[in-house]
Amino acid sequence: MALRKRFFQRMAPVISLVFLISIRIFNLSAEEIPAEVPMSPLSELIENEIASPRKVDFWSSLSNGMVVQDLKADGKLVGAKDSKTIFSRGDIVYLQLSKAEAASDEWVLYRKIKKVHHPKTGKLLGDLIEITGAIKVIERNEDTATAQVVHSKEAISMDDEIAALGALIHSSTPSEQVSSDKKGGVIAEVRDDRLSNGEHDIVYIDQGWKNGILPGDQFEIIHGGEKAGAGRIPKRSVGRLLVLTSQKETATARITLSSEPISKGDPLKYLPKE
Repeated sequence: MALRKRFFQRMAPVISLVFLISIRIFNLSAEEIPAEVPMSPLSELIENEIASPRKVDFWSSLSNGMVVQDLKADGKLVGAKDSKTIFSRGDIVYLQLSKAEAASDEWVLYRKIKKVHHPKTGKLLGDLIEITGAIKVIERNEDTATAQVVHSKEAISMDDEIAALGALIHSSTPSEQVSSDKKGGVIAEVRDDRLSNGEHDIVYIDQGWKNGILPGDQFEIIHGGEKAGAGRIPKRSVGRLLVLTSQKETATARITLSSEPISKGDPLKYLPKE
């Protein structure tokens, strides 16, 4: 017992020295760790899902799709490092670029669903597109590029096309040819071809930033007004919708209130902010 006590007494200074050295090494290692590289604007929006000043969540809003006019793809997915045909976050993919001078290193992935025509006039409003994710370029080689999927809403598939964020969404409303006379419009298309829609469902309307419509704006959904004998059925409010994203002549919106089934072609009345 005395021998063991003498041993620990002799070893105590050594143990203390080893402990102090270990702490010093740990502190040096911590100091040598490089600061985190700042994320690019698109990655930051996607990773943190920054809400807009009008309290509309960026990524969730974007991933509801939109109706866009004359959208020209910057390229498309043509392969993957692991020979996959379905991709998700973290996967390495290969791109065929439409033009070698494409400036962006980050793109939103999308696929076209169908053409959208105005339910009243028949005018072509654009293509309904679905946003499937986002990618960031790792390496370029003339008209091809290697990229990584940094966000995926659902399974990303081969031939999904890519577009710069600015081609889909405006960070601010362009000042030219913007109307300040916000009156109303109609529901031009509904998600998933539903005949009956209600609260939380996504719809697409025939009003956009050209009409002064911005994310956060609200509309009343109106029923009635049809002829009935010698008179007309009184108009009534059957719900509300909230604009999520705004394109030039269309906008994506969510139904926030409904007392009757909502359908494509239903008229809308703009609700001024209180």
